Amino acid sequence: MNQPASLGATSPSIVARGLTRGYGSGAERRLVIDALALDFRPGELSLMMGASGSGKSTLLAMLGGLLRPEAGRVEILGTDLWQLDAAALERFRFAHFGFIFQGFNLFPALTAVEQVALPLRFSGVASAEAFRRAQWPHAASRRRIAGPAIRKYCSPMNLPVRSTAKTAKRSSPCCSV
Repeated sequence: MNQPASLGATSPSIVARGLTRGYGSGAERRLVIDALALDFRPGELSLMMGASGSGKSTLLAMLGGLLRPEAGRVEILGTDLWQLDAAALERFRFAHFGFIFQGFNLFPALTAVEQVALPLRFSGVASAEAFRRAQWPHAASRRRIAGPAIRKYCSPMNLPVRSTAKTAKRSSPCCSV
């Protein structure tokens, strides 16, 4: 398949080379990713499919700096993730990644508004401004997130699944609020 010239000329924002990761040991050892090489370029749509246990989540965790590969390297925006120390890697992830896990990983003690305001506070936004941005009238003008305004005061345990997913997405530091 031919790629458009503009896409072919764009350098990749994510480069992975020789990624390897397995689980278990001895006879029980299972290699789920073996010397994988891939590139992702800006504007590309990439889909990943596979059976349960085939390494999809493992690959995403390695590409996102959450799981160190046994071998290989991951370069994001020209930065080799695994050459960064733990603090620099954490700062890099905060600035460039948004993770939404299958279980959403929301804090049960926080309301939906507090969930959205928390990463804004971590990024240096003043408390009052973070909560202003997280409020539904303001947020809803940009992106509808959790349904009726009354839900903004609910904990994740009291939100419908769809609203919980939207709150998790908005809680991601890379999503604009």
